[in-house]
Formats: sequence, structure tokens, C-alpha cells
Amino acid sequence: MELNKPVLENLYLTCQEVFLPILHNPLNQVNLSDLVSKDLMEKFHSFLAYTYVTIGQVKGKTLLPLPPSDVTNSDRTSSKDKAHILETAIIHWQKQIKNVLKQDPENSLKNGNHPLPATEIDFWKNKSENLNSICVQLNSERIKKVLKFLEQNKSTYTTPFSKLQKEVQIAQKEANENFKYL
Repeated sequence: MELNKPVLENLYLTCQEVFLPILHNPLNQVNLSDLVSKDLMEKFHSFLAYTYVTIGQVKGKTLLPLPPSDVTNSDRTSSKDKAHILETAIIHWQKQIKNVLKQDPENSLKNGNHPLPATEIDFWKNKSENLNSICVQLNSERIKKVLKFLEQNKSTYTTPFSKLQKEVQIAQKEANENFKYL
């Protein structure tokens, strides 16, 4: 196998396109108990999610890892298990989004640095791009399907998440205006 510069992207795609189908194949799980099989798949999906988040961090973006489509579309997975997987994804998204919303342009000043005016312009540019990216991801069809499924199953996570989405829209508007003004 030949590896070029985007090593993390290659790792993610290889795991997603090669190893995931192999692990998900029931014939490869014959000698495993249901508990071990379920735990293995959960850990592998977690690895994929963290790899995806790391790819975003390397690029300076916040990438929200989508729950595995093979689990959410599967008839073998119970509604309760699907809800648990999707709620876990929402909790992870909330942490990521709150970290972006907490970012403060005065952090470099509070840390004892002596920032130049360009530092604040760069901050608002990065925050604006990051929030715009998050909004695009939140408006994607897959995330809308996740939220719809959880809403139909009366999950307690949907209301706080919809409030967080509104906060993101307000922060996005503020960041875009600040960057434009500066």
C-alpha cells in the first residue's frame, strides 16, 4: 500500500471502507458472542469517530463525527440501541460545539501574551469559518435524520441540542459580522 501526505485521511478511509465491512460481516463474527461482537463494533466506531475529529483538528476545523449508517439503518439493531448510539453522538457533538462557542478573543491577552491587532482578526476569521462549517454540518441530511429519529423516540437530548443549534446560529452571525467589520 502506498501512503501519501494525508495519512489520517487514508487511515480513516481504509478503516471505513475495508475493515468496517469485514468486521460487520456476520460470517466473521460466528465465533464471537453477541456481547463481544457488540463491544468490538462499538469500540471500532468510537475509533473511527475520534479519527474523524482528529482530521478536523489537524485542518483547524470542527468536524462532527456522524454515527455509523450501518448501525442506524440496520434491522438487527433494536430501537433502544439505535437511540443510545445516536444520543452518544449528540453528546459528543455538544462537547465539540461548546468548545468552539467558549473560544474568547481575549485568551491570548489573558495568557500574558502581547497580541497584535492581526491576532484578533485571525481569531474572528477562524471562528467565523469554524461556525460556518458547523452550521453546514448541522443542516446536513444525516444529522437531520438523527435528530428526527431521536425526536420520534422522545429522547431528552433533542431539546437541549436544538437550543445549542440556536446558540450556534447567533454566534455564527456575531463572528461573521465581527470578521467583516475588522
